[in-house]
Amino acid sequence: MDTMLINDLINELHTIEDRYNIVKNSETNYDFYEVVYPYSQLIDTKLENLIKLKPQIIQLSYMNANKFDLLINSYKELSVDCHFYRTSKKLFNEKLKAVNYDLNYIYQTIEGCC
Repeated sequence: MDTMLINDLINELHTIEDRYNIVKNSETNYDFYEVVYPYSQLIDTKLENLIKLKPQIIQLSYMNANKFDLLINSYKELSVDCHFYRTSKKLFNEKLKAVNYDLNYIYQTIEGCC
């Protein structure tokens, strides 16, 4: 499996968190057409590559189809929500931690087995 893709998605979470912190502190949203939409398209492309690995990923011990789908949906939501300062900090952080945990689990499991 592609550990580079998963590592890239983990690193991208730092960008998402940074963007969120910037908008939260400045109380200014990013422009939807100039920033949000192009960024969400970039993330969607990366996630499409991860979705291609779904059959292998859902075979891992603590992963199943529902959990994988939730991971993908949460990542997509984070990539948009990080651009708007009215996004709930608590919900954003909970979602961020869950996505980070799942991606790290996948990465470490793949790294350890292959």
